[in-house]
Amino acid sequence: MDFSKPRLFAKVDGHDFDFDEMNGLHFLELRTTAPQTRTTLQTNDFQDGSKQQGPILFGSRTVAADFYFEATDLYDFELASQEIWRRLYSRNQIELRWSRMPGIKMLVIAKPFETTRLNWGDMKFTVEFDMPAGYRQSLAKSDQMQFIYEDELAQIGMNLPNGEDLAYRFKQTRFRVYNPSDVVIDPYFQRHDLDITIKGSGTPMITNLTNNYGIALNRALTANDTLIWHGVRPLLNGASCERATNHGHLQLEKGWNDISVTGLSNIDITFSFPFLYL
Repeated sequence: MDFSKPRLFAKVDGHDFDFDEMNGLHFLELRTTAPQTRTTLQTNDFQDGSKQQGPILFGSRTVAADFYFEATDLYDFELASQEIWRRLYSRNQIELRWSRMPGIKMLVIAKPFETTRLNWGDMKFTVEFDMPAGYRQSLAKSDQMQFIYEDELAQIGMNLPNGEDLAYRFKQTRFRVYNPSDVVIDPYFQRHDLDITIKGSGTPMITNLTNNYGIALNRALTANDTLIWHGVRPLLNGASCERATNHGHLQLEKGWNDISVTGLSNIDITFSFPFLYL
């Protein structure tokens, strides 16, 4: 990828496009606001300071993209405006990324913007986007990271260990799962995306020895069964099976997580989650 000139990429309603494809349009810069924290503080009339109530949470953020457009005539100007609107506005969130951070995407919503006409045809404008989740995330999920490596989209800033191939599919009773995110992957309190697909024979119990979170199925799997722990919801062959579980969930700490599997033979377990970045 050519880093000499910044480029902006987007996916809208399943369609990919590069803003450089538009004749006369020049993407200049992408700016992201710092992480926004929110918490509730309680004061006491007879004590100094305040007391924190509940956890510190990360709020939504904004992203701004600066553009310059050179029109060949007034008709070109109007057509370009219409094309920009067509590309930026959707009923679904847009996947946005740029060439300086090619392996990290942002799920955003375009806000209304105004153009500044520099002369009879040229204009400049800034599009501001809301990023509701507050996080940026990896372009692919953990079990698809091989495509990121093949496309050379892995980058500095993704917290990936140097010179080490990361695995997210395992066939042994003890293994380590690496979470390069800036935050703990928490499917219970934060509703983070985490799918654990389990195949094998027996009654599986999977424990994260790093933090003692664990999941267990109280009935036996056969070789033809597929158990998916979708966040906090267990699905056996696509049907809910929560009553036959320990009602638990797994949480992945930042960095390495030491995982233990018991009660299962012919193990085939896959961890699938996006890496989350502030």
